[in-house]
Amino acid sequence: MLDFLLRRSLFFIRFRDSEAYSILSSMKNKQYFSYPTKDKANKFDLVFVELEFENENKFFIGYIKYLEHRTVVKNIFIHKLIELPISPYSENLLKYFTYFSDYFDSFALKLDDQIKREFLTLLCDLCPTQLEQLYKHISEFSGLSEQEKLRKIAFKNLMDVLGVSDVHMVKYWEDTSREITVYEDKIVARDAIQIPEFEKLETKITGKTEFVKEGERISVYLANKTLVEEALGVDLVYVNEVHHSIIMVQYKMLKFENEQWVYRVDHQFNKEIERMDKLNDFLINNIRHLAEIDDYRLNSTPFFLKFVKSTTDLNKEPASFVISLEHFKHIKNLDICKGVREGVVRIDYSALSGRYLRSSNFMELINSGYIGTYRIESEILQFIIDSLAEGNRDFLLAWKR
Repeated sequence: MLDFLLRRSLFFIRFRDSEAYSILSSMKNKQYFSYPTKDKANKFDLVFVELEFENENKFFIGYIKYLEHRTVVKNIFIHKLIELPISPYSENLLKYFTYFSDYFDSFALKLDDQIKREFLTLLCDLCPTQLEQLYKHISEFSGLSEQEKLRKIAFKNLMDVLGVSDVHMVKYWEDTSREITVYEDKIVARDAIQIPEFEKLETKITGKTEFVKEGERISVYLANKTLVEEALGVDLVYVNEVHHSIIMVQYKMLKFENEQWVYRVDHQFNKEIERMDKLNDFLINNIRHLAEIDDYRLNSTPFFLKFVKSTTDLNKEPASFVISLEHFKHIKNLDICKGVREGVVRIDYSALSGRYLRSSNFMELINSGYIGTYRIESEILQFIIDSLAEGNRDFLLAWKR
């Protein structure tokens, strides 16, 4: 067990007072919390956490379940905190807590190998039951479970029936970096039921899913292949329930051509843009002038386009970028977006010159309420979306007229 744990890095995080209570609440409700680090981190690395209250210190150990990469800073998501029955004043531990006491920072501290080895060895002696529990949790998620072993045997039997060599079978089973095809419908459906760092509450039969996080509340409508898409030309609808803004997204897949990732505008996309323009014109001409003066938006147009690479490695998030509908209209007639054949419009990274949003940046803007419709527009638009999501075809026909 000790050798298994020592193969992983060990991070240290300290929380005080209100932050400590918040972490306990987060672990109780969501079973995880996130924290930034500047150090290199990997899935299943270990995290030692000190929660410092007014007259009490509690100590926990957990592991990193997954990471969210940004620029220099990474967010690590710590899972399964196990409380340790130790005291910082015990003779054996005093040396290490003296070392920890000098560290107060907004980033998780990665311990050097010598300190890590000594500290983990001591914890295994002092808290064998808790460390064994941690070991079992990590083994279950990082290694092959009994069910996975049986699945591997079944897969080998299939390869025998098909006459495929063991070499091909092993390569397929173990090569987690192999390339896969990403389908638009699948990526839209996936994005409709998960928002990083948010807790999902429920998904309704209408395709609406509700998410919460520390006072924030967002609803997501899966519009793809529904009356919502037929009327408004979008695949997903985000509703910020706190700031009363609505953002709508149309997805498009990038294909790899001539050493570039490219999307070629087609007739269907032009029809979808016509539907978006119809709603946008309605809001501008009939509702927007009623918005309250303090209801500010950085960009009040609700429509955005998300372009996703159509292939990716098996265990990697497909790369993507997001631009506003206005940005697309601005660049589509530029020479750099013109295809070889007359009338063909193509969008790629070079045409954007680095001016686009990554998915994480886009979600931060949605969470902040800084983009999307004004409150008065959102109230009207909410009625439209709910009517369509509930399958009201009479409303659809009236809207199309």
